[in-house]
Amino acid sequence: IRKMSKFWTEQAHEKNKMTHNKQEGEAERNKRIAGSIPAIAHDINRPFGNIVALSDILLIELLGKMRPEELAEKIERGELKYEDPRHLAHLIRQSANYGCRLTKNLLDLNLLDGRKKHELSGIDFRVSVMPHVVSMYSHMLRHRFGESYNPNGEVLVKGNELLLNRLMINLIDNALKYSEKHSKLKFHGEKKGGLYEFCLENEHSGLGKEQANSMFNGDRLGQMTDGFGIGLGNCRRIVEDIHGGKIWAESEPGYVRMKFSLPRYKGD
Repeated sequence: IRKMSKFWTEQAHEKNKMTHNKQEGEAERNKRIAGSIPAIAHDINRPFGNIVALSDILLIELLGKMRPEELAEKIERGELKYEDPRHLAHLIRQSANYGCRLTKNLLDLNLLDGRKKHELSGIDFRVSVMPHVVSMYSHMLRHRFGESYNPNGEVLVKGNELLLNRLMINLIDNALKYSEKHSKLKFHGEKKGGLYEFCLENEHSGLGKEQANSMFNGDRLGQMTDGFGIGLGNCRRIVEDIHGGKIWAESEPGYVRMKFSLPRYKGD
């Protein structure tokens, strides 16, 4: 019995040692991958940036007196044929911009490493975050976007302005990508005790419960769920890991609501 006990003890010890070595190896590999992300993203982003710049020059030549906003509206209304050079140039620029956003998300993934410290201060979400983000999408959100707050006034949260901008850019990107054509987007903020709760609602055919629950879980390379990818995973990191809030999705036929809460700023 003593010999058998010794044998099984040695086997358990060897197994624990192998598990520990495996975990150390995985940690070291993940560290190397994380360290290489900025260089990889920078190298990938360069050709995308060149394509954006060249497509801008091409669009200037093709559009003449037509403004880019007018072109986007004509395309949205289906007034330009797919093979129209203006439409093709617009698609090239749009695809290159999407590539730039993907590499930006890779850089964000490295920036949001849990070991890094981020300064939080009093931010008026309504004044410091939303106008900048909405202006970036002005041609896409025209007549489609509405904001409301309860109570109507300052919306002071304890946060990092740069990261909250990235949060809203990722959320609006996703809402525009999956919303119905010409549908409305609504953004609402409401004071609830020591928190502000925000909601971005877009018209959508709806998500299954499992999809809604997994929407913000794509936070690691190789673990992107349901096509939502790194961007929404970064949203969870920004809200929950860095700001101490909560982010989730709700769905019903015809609508998807992306909600998040942030701590109110109460002074230092």
